[in-house]
Amino acid sequence: MLGKEVPGTGSLSHQPLQMRSAYVLKPGQFTNWVPDFRAALDVILYDTHSRLRCLHAYPLCSAEEITGLDQQNRSLLSLTTRSTEGSLTEKQATRESPLDRGEPIREADLYALPNSTFPSDHLALIADFQIPLDSNNMQT
Repeated sequence: MLGKEVPGTGSLSHQPLQMRSAYVLKPGQFTNWVPDFRAALDVILYDTHSRLRCLHAYPLCSAEEITGLDQQNRSLLSLTTRSTEGSLTEKQATRESPLDRGEPIREADLYALPNSTFPSDHLALIADFQIPLDSNNMQT
């Protein structure tokens, strides 16, 4: 409930919020991935009673896409950072491997977040909204 003071009365009027998520998550989708834990923790909510309208929610990356992008990023790093002798320095070799998170770790979590490609353990939620200028003009 949202409270708003009624002028001159000292009391509050309440309006129910009708919240909707910009994302409709399918089974298996997640916004947070750390070793031994993967779940949808984040959300973009908006009030359906407002004139705000969600036009588009951008898709979330899957675990396979995250793993593939991180592996590709590591390969590119190793190609561009080879020393003149053709061997890798210790620092460069570390970039080719998944982050060292201590032992033990399941193979499925080797590319858990954060990693060298995704700097946070939460995925970005991005949505486009339309905000009307006034009640007579429904354009953005």
